[in-house]
Amino acid sequence: ACLVLSNEEQNLLPEQVTLYQNYPNPFNPTTSFDLSLSRSQVVDFAIYNLMGQRVKTLVARSVPSGIHKISWDGKSMNGKEAASGLYIAKAIGDDFNFQKKITLLR
Repeated sequence: ACLVLSNEEQNLLPEQVTLYQNYPNPFNPTTSFDLSLSRSQVVDFAIYNLMGQRVKTLVARSVPSGIHKISWDGKSMNGKEAASGLYIAKAIGDDFNFQKKITLLR
C-alpha cells in the first residue's frame, strides 16, 4: 500500500535521520537523546562501555518516523548505577549507524 501524505504532513516528517548529541553532557543522573527518523524502521539503541560491552539497551524495536526523545538513567541492565566515565551511545537502524560519546559524572 502506498501512503500519500498531504503537504502539511510531509513538512512534519524529518527529512533526514539524525542522532543529536545528548543533553546534558556530562550528566548525572539522567541524559536524553533526540533521534530523528525520516521513516519507520527497527532501531537498536544501546549504551556501551569503552571495552565495547553493552551496558544498557534503550531501544530494540520498530520505531515510527518522527523525532523521538530517548533517555538513559545511568543504570546498567542489572539496575545498578554505572560507574563514572566515558560511554558510547550507538543507534543502529536499516540505513544508519550513529555513535556519540557521552560522559557520566557521579
